[in-house]
Amino acid sequence: ERITDNAPEVWALQTNSGEVMDPLASSFVGHFKGCFGIDVSAQDELVATCGSDYTVRIWDALSGQELRKIDAHVESIRRVVFSEDNKYLLTASADCSAGLFDVGSCEEKLKLEGHDGEVLDAIFL
Repeated sequence: ERITDNAPEVWALQTNSGEVMDPLASSFVGHFKGCFGIDVSAQDELVATCGSDYTVRIWDALSGQELRKIDAHVESIRRVVFSEDNKYLLTASADCSAGLFDVGSCEEKLKLEGHDGEVLDAIFL
């Protein structure tokens, strides 16, 4: 993967099972500011991106079509990651918080606040 100014480009993708999936959509155009993070769902069907426009975008992995947009934070989003079951997205933001969002409804389920600085990374355990 390569992230350019506003559109992440996926050149080839190794799936969670180890095979190389090609062709994928060559780019996911929609963020109007820089894009910082990208993750692929466990079943390799969805791609999530995040960026400086304070949004998370969910894309169809093969067509590159934007499926959903989540206005997730009030500052840049540094990281987005799918849960193993693809039901949730976890975000890390420059607004000193992390968020948990439902992939289907885009509803915020949990906001983790109280950090003294930017949250740069997030993972599911």
